[in-house]
Amino acid sequence: MSNSPLVSIGLPVFNRQKFIGQSIKSILNQTHSNLELIIYDDFSTDKSWDIISGFKDQRIQAIKGKSNLGPPTPLNKILELAKGEYFIYLGDWDYVEPDLLANCIEAFARNPNISFVYPAADLVSHDNNSFEDLYSPFKKMNNGQHYIKSYLGQFSNFSCCFHPHSLFKVSDIKKRKKIYNDKYNVFSDVDLTLYALNLRESFIFLPKILVHIRQRDPNHFISKDAVRSVQWLYLINIDFIKNNCPWNIYLRILVFIKKEIHLFFAALIESINHVEFTNAFEHIKKIETKNVFSVSIFLMKFKILFYIIFILCKFFHSRQKNLQ
Repeated sequence: MSNSPLVSIGLPVFNRQKFIGQSIKSILNQTHSNLELIIYDDFSTDKSWDIISGFKDQRIQAIKGKSNLGPPTPLNKILELAKGEYFIYLGDWDYVEPDLLANCIEAFARNPNISFVYPAADLVSHDNNSFEDLYSPFKKMNNGQHYIKSYLGQFSNFSCCFHPHSLFKVSDIKKRKKIYNDKYNVFSDVDLTLYALNLRESFIFLPKILVHIRQRDPNHFISKDAVRSVQWLYLINIDFIKNNCPWNIYLRILVFIKKEIHLFFAALIESINHVEFTNAFEHIKKIETKNVFSVSIFLMKFKILFYIIFILCKFFHSRQKNLQ
């Protein structure tokens, strides 16, 4: 690695005229100045492109899409153009600290065999007030394999416990046919993170807050489409198991049960967000029928799974008694 490696920064943009200027400025003000900023405007209909065009820095390469492609296609188009040794992508309404790249590159220089560097982040309001630290349950050095096992094996959270703004080696992530897989839509970064965790033994967590992630409004896609979000996350989980440990029937069953439970509660949350609570149950039926998933089918599956678990528990309990 050179003393001042080139870093490619991807910035996909869609209708973000209020915040895109701050995002770009925070990138151009990095203390590590050897960077290329690749901006892909995904056919914005507001003044985003005018703001982007107003920046005259030679390190910027800006592309205006001819139609709206949606996530994650712009990120893959950005990576086709990336020439850097490292890559990081940032959200079009988020911003970063001036020493983000310097800190991440220093961590890679000291630990060249890690999968990625993961900087701490906080959640900020639309007027830049910080009110919550995000995704920081890590030590400085972390074992990727251990994290994957704990992630796939727990019920409480279907999403990966990472924000998407880690610094990767370009040579690592370009080994994939589809770096950001459109099969998983807005959660393609979760799939990439699991791939990177599985590729190398460890990753580095930087406890200093270097990324500021804007609070999503209630109309944001993930906020209002909880059911499809769970379905995409389930696909990521089950595809990872199929590709890396197809023999593990226990994990397949566990992820399936987790999906069924999370789908039901996602439909409930989605319905409460859209209609009054008194009509919530009827709305759940509509949502789940549309997604080939009805409440009655859910209850039937849940009963069957409950009986299977009950029989297995009785079997292991009697077996333990016999051993004693």
